[in-house]
Amino acid sequence: MNPGAMRFARYIAFIPICILSWIGCAQTPRSPSVPAAVAGRVAPLPPERAYQTSDPDHVTIAIVAINDFHGHVMPKERKLLDGRKIQSGGAPVFTSMLKILREEMKGNLLLVDAGDEWQGTLESNQVQGSIVMDYFNSIGLNVATLGNHEFDFGMQNLYERVLSAKFPYVTANIFEKKTGRRVGADLGWKNVYPSKVFEVAGIKIGVLGLATQETPSTTRYDVVAPY
Repeated sequence: MNPGAMRFARYIAFIPICILSWIGCAQTPRSPSVPAAVAGRVAPLPPERAYQTSDPDHVTIAIVAINDFHGHVMPKERKLLDGRKIQSGGAPVFTSMLKILREEMKGNLLLVDAGDEWQGTLESNQVQGSIVMDYFNSIGLNVATLGNHEFDFGMQNLYERVLSAKFPYVTANIFEKKTGRRVGADLGWKNVYPSKVFEVAGIKIGVLGLATQETPSTTRYDVVAPY
């Protein structure tokens, strides 16, 4: 590729769906008062969306991050301030938002999950998280890491869920105490890697998975004691 023609992902929108708020770093669109020509080139038109660049030499990539899903595949009843009750959240709303974003971004989107996927609701706990894995597989999740609550149902269940995923798991700092080997290929685990690299719109994005130091005290210690 001609370096002069390369597009750089200067503007990346981070969209954490769990709180439905923008914390991105998309640049504010240029004002219409900007001169028509700057340094011999025509100034780009304002973008259709605030988080998209209109500069033809750049590309916008959206990174959608799921965090602490905790089995919430079903909508929940919520009471508004005026007393009305509504159904909100859950897989239907998330799927609809994701569809809209993918269309707006023209596919330039990376969907990641930061863990704590399965434990937390009756519908997920009864099947030890399999319903969440089916859902994540259906929406095209790109990559996930292990949260402290992935260990709640035991190591055998965790490994079965990882094997059922159509996306890779990344974790770089969980080691077996007895051997010093990293969880993943070193211990014969399939579909678990320290990191993965993805390419979106010609831009390479590296994803590294890390467990917090508090993990042994925030899940079943008997399960994680060997690690």
